[in-house]
Amino acid sequence: MDYIKTLNEALNYIEEHLDEELSYSEIANHVAISPYHFMHIFKGVTGLSLMEYIRNRQLYQSALDLAHDSSLKVIDVAYKYHYANPEGYTKAFVRFCGISPSKARKDTHYITTFMPIKLGDLIKGGQFMDYEIVEMKEFEIIGVSRRFGFNEGYNKIPSFWGETVSKICNKKYKNFDLVAKAMIGKYGICINDNNNEDFDYIIAGDYHNEEVPEGFVVKKIPASLWAKFKCVGPLPGSLQSVNTRIWNEWLPSHKEYELSVNIDIEVYSDMPLDDPHYESEIWLPIKRVSN
Repeated sequence: MDYIKTLNEALNYIEEHLDEELSYSEIANHVAISPYHFMHIFKGVTGLSLMEYIRNRQLYQSALDLAHDSSLKVIDVAYKYHYANPEGYTKAFVRFCGISPSKARKDTHYITTFMPIKLGDLIKGGQFMDYEIVEMKEFEIIGVSRRFGFNEGYNKIPSFWGETVSKICNKKYKNFDLVAKAMIGKYGICINDNNNEDFDYIIAGDYHNEEVPEGFVVKKIPASLWAKFKCVGPLPGSLQSVNTRIWNEWLPSHKEYELSVNIDIEVYSDMPLDDPHYESEIWLPIKRVSN
């Protein structure tokens, strides 16, 4: 699958419908990809969440609307771009531009520019990516799960890790033996099993038929072909760097594969997170594309 072409089609669709209320599902359906995969592709390639990108484009366009049409009122522009009221629009505009809409229309030099993204060939190459393609049987994991919306996951997952580790990763915790045996914390797993705009994030380990205590979940990870990427270096930098290169370089240059089920897995070691030789992995389920 040509993910860069797909993303460009999505970006064009956004521009054509900029004054509408857009969602992951609507745009993903337009380019025939799952909302979950679209979320990861968009964030991985652009560095922005979809809603962050759309809001910035709308705010910039609204500033141009005000500057070019003196008959427009702030309330008109606020409702055009689907703000509940002028006050909410003004607050968002000030965060974006640093000044109010009325001041921006008087002096356009202060308008923050946010142009549409246009993607060319993002394949960079020239650097070695350590990965392997592996066929794996179904396996089960056990862990602690929380559901996140597409627009909040990246910000809230670190706090979820902090809460969970402080609770279960100490010897006084009543189920510590299970946590230690299963090595809960080995995996960070995203699962989107309903094709809606949310997903389960599970801090997990390997399940071996133990009794499942209250507050824990067991999930089956389906048999699949997996692309496993190795990351070396302190967290989160090493993971973020490899993740960006997967979307910018690896997927666009390996069109013989496409993403399959709505799951992705990060694998962690028990080394100190700031160790310069810290080892982690990113696993993506893939399938070969029929010619």
